[in-house]
Amino acid sequence: MRILICCFLLIIIPPVVGQDVKGGLTPSQKNLHTDYFILHQISISGNKQTRDKIILREVKAKPGDTIYPQHLSAFIHQCQENIFNTSLFNFVAVTPVIADSSSHFLDIEVTVIERWYIWPIPFFELSDRNFNTWWETKNLSRLSYGIDLEVSNVRGRNESLVIPLHLGYNEKIGFGYRFPYLNRKQTIGFGFGLFYTRNRQIAYQTNNNKQLYLFDKKHPPFQSWNVYAELKYRGDIYNTHTLRLTYTSSSFSDSLLMQNPDYSFSQDKHLNYFHLYYQFKSDHRDIHFYPLTGYYVDFEISQQGLDLFSPDKLKIMTLKMNARKFWKVSSRWYFAAGFTGKISPQTPQPYFLNKGLGYGREFARGYEYYVVDGNNFGLIKSNLKFALFPQRTILLPFLRNERFGKAFLAIYLNFFTDLAYVDNFSVASRKKNDLENQLLAGFGAGLDMVTYYDIVLRLDGSLNKMGKPGLYLHFIAPI
Repeated sequence: MRILICCFLLIIIPPVVGQDVKGGLTPSQKNLHTDYFILHQISISGNKQTRDKIILREVKAKPGDTIYPQHLSAFIHQCQENIFNTSLFNFVAVTPVIADSSSHFLDIEVTVIERWYIWPIPFFELSDRNFNTWWETKNLSRLSYGIDLEVSNVRGRNESLVIPLHLGYNEKIGFGYRFPYLNRKQTIGFGFGLFYTRNRQIAYQTNNNKQLYLFDKKHPPFQSWNVYAELKYRGDIYNTHTLRLTYTSSSFSDSLLMQNPDYSFSQDKHLNYFHLYYQFKSDHRDIHFYPLTGYYVDFEISQQGLDLFSPDKLKIMTLKMNARKFWKVSSRWYFAAGFTGKISPQTPQPYFLNKGLGYGREFARGYEYYVVDGNNFGLIKSNLKFALFPQRTILLPFLRNERFGKAFLAIYLNFFTDLAYVDNFSVASRKKNDLENQLLAGFGAGLDMVTYYDIVLRLDGSLNKMGKPGLYLHFIAPI
């Protein structure tokens, strides 16, 4: 809904186009007659709510540090990207101030335009994996509705609060709170939450590479309680460790287990288990929500089922890795490649946990209408894009609030090729789904629109290995 609101504003209001997406200035190094600079002070303006220390955390230097002239431009650019990637600001400008050409002292001026942080968003969700699978049926009766209250930058400390209240087809209620920094060094964070979900419709099986759904209005097929706590350690700007412990209590209806006895573990109507999750992430992308340069790597270990207080029946370990690299080829051409791999050797696995490709952002383009379940998978994506409309500032003159009246917009033409393979140990599943245990390939072209509030709107036209063309709408970066 937030995506639709912001896109609507960009469409209906005549824009005034200017330059520079994040407002940054690249310092000229001409006529500098000094071998080094000493950082004297860092001044910050425009942060009406955000505390200075949250911004200073993203600057890789402190007063008294030495900066060499040949590194100054890269330093300013990196500071600007780091602050922008906190997702607290629509615009960031980092400007070096030098008293005269022979001075050793350097000041840094940081100017920001904050985002709007409170979003009581009307919630409408279709009971499908993505927009494209819903578009096949266009069945509005499969609608969940309610409100998502999202509060970012609570107390000006980059803390966040999420309270979903979803009714209708599928229900969800709960809360989640995140403290990014607990200690004075701003390296340790903490989060916790509690959520209850109840699904009147649930995908109970995969047949012909598509999910089959069970609907029961009086006796919801699936109910679940989840409570979690997590610790984060961010020792530097780019590397983050996350450790999360979740307790899940799930209930499955008789009708659901009759349709698929393997939906739960050992046909249990009630499944209670702990889930321990660890992730290491190294993020060096220029803009996190739509990167053009840099790289990203993460590694995950997930253990569902622990013998903490009582032996859990469920025991599934999963290893997962993501790696993505982004290059600037020329002034308006960019290339990106990414790999995602998963290994989960335990068998048998209950249907609701045995997910391969086709869920979330893990899918091969051209296969949006399909799911490919399995224990292990590998996915390779590549993308060549051209900036049809390079990033520019857009002024919306009828919106006086600077948090909405000043936006940025970029449009890219992209060409892509994806390869994937899903390994499913279940012989019964392979007999019903011919996309498992074989190489998948898709290619095509698309158009991407990128704007403020981390909004990405993509329209892709693709062709898969079966020779079936498709036109798909997405709301996340392709890689």
